[in-house]
Amino acid sequence: MNIYDEIIKKNKNVGIIGLGYVGLPLFLELSKKVNTIGFDIDKDKIIQLKKTYTQKNIVGKIEELINCNCFIITVPTPIKKDNKPDLTYIIKATKMVSSILEKNSIVIYESTVYPGVTETVCKGILEESKLIYNKDFYVGYSPERINPGDVKHNLINITKIISASCQDALEIVEKIYNLVVNRVYRISSIKTAEAIKMLENTQRDLNIALMNEFSNICECDGINIYEVIEGASTKWNFYKCFPGLVGGHCIGVDPYYYIEYAKKYNRSSKLIDTSRKINEDIKNIILNKIYESLKGVRKKRNIIVVGVSYKPNSPDIRNSKILEIIGSLDKEKYNIFFLDEIIKDKKLNCLSKNELVKINNKVDLIIFASLHNIYKNFTYEFIKALFKKEVRIIEIGNYYKEDFLEKADFYWNL
Repeated sequence: MNIYDEIIKKNKNVGIIGLGYVGLPLFLELSKKVNTIGFDIDKDKIIQLKKTYTQKNIVGKIEELINCNCFIITVPTPIKKDNKPDLTYIIKATKMVSSILEKNSIVIYESTVYPGVTETVCKGILEESKLIYNKDFYVGYSPERINPGDVKHNLINITKIISASCQDALEIVEKIYNLVVNRVYRISSIKTAEAIKMLENTQRDLNIALMNEFSNICECDGINIYEVIEGASTKWNFYKCFPGLVGGHCIGVDPYYYIEYAKKYNRSSKLIDTSRKINEDIKNIILNKIYESLKGVRKKRNIIVVGVSYKPNSPDIRNSKILEIIGSLDKEKYNIFFLDEIIKDKKLNCLSKNELVKINNKVDLIIFASLHNIYKNFTYEFIKALFKKEVRIIEIGNYYKEDFLEKADFYWNL
């Protein structure tokens, strides 16, 4: 098996399938070491990427992934409207690869799935190439761990979980990822590696649910949940996290893959079912606070939402819960202004900070939703000038509470 040798000698290429938040950083780093071709089905994205990375090999047709003996699939695995796992993208990507798969190749998956998907669903599709599994082609699984907007925990610095369909294939996977990451961690089986990824984000969802529930109860008694968390953090083994909306493409999605996995074996997932319900119900709590804050405002209400991505310092609006909340408001009764200079979705028609002066003395409510670092320097005087009369503030977080709580006519934070 000389797959890696052919890559390192630049006789063969590595193909990255999907150039999103996961695939693009991997493509850019691997391109520095070996011949790498980036592929995506989004035509507009391909045009933009070619303009940005003029020296890189970026293509939009599967036939253009030529002379590749290694494919790394990094496509999304979202959920459907009924919260069932949606494997559409990974199946489509696998079919594309199967159509061009050659003998003596390896296909590595990074997409989040429940245990068994890689070796059943994906393997079966790859075998449609008429090649023999673990003889003519091999499979690897290395779950993505990129945290968008996090400079510290980037592709290079994270520990990369790796697994493969046989020992020889595992050696290849390790060598490939060692080209771009500082540390890899071998796992005994692909199913175990799939379970690791599922557990990581399910645990995070569960912990946030605890904080959301705890916060809701503490509020009834006038207890500041953030002071409680800071105090508890002085204990050596306390896991520190905060209440908040759970959106994005991982933490709010992966637990549903766990729930589906449990159903396959007729096992209960009551704990995770409950944590999902708690975190989804936060949307209704915030919505009720919006109604409460604007009680008595007769005319059409003007609301500014600061930060609309699913998390601070990220341009990603996938599964953004604040957008879901705002989307449920009656458009006949509310004017919504978005302030977000990080996201690139033109449909939202976001304002810049300098453009806020256009709505001076017109605002009824400000919601600090996803507080990017660039919005951490507002003064109360600046904020007050935006309002018609009463200053009403809702904050999903705790950054401005100390300065605004006593001054605002209405202030509430999650």
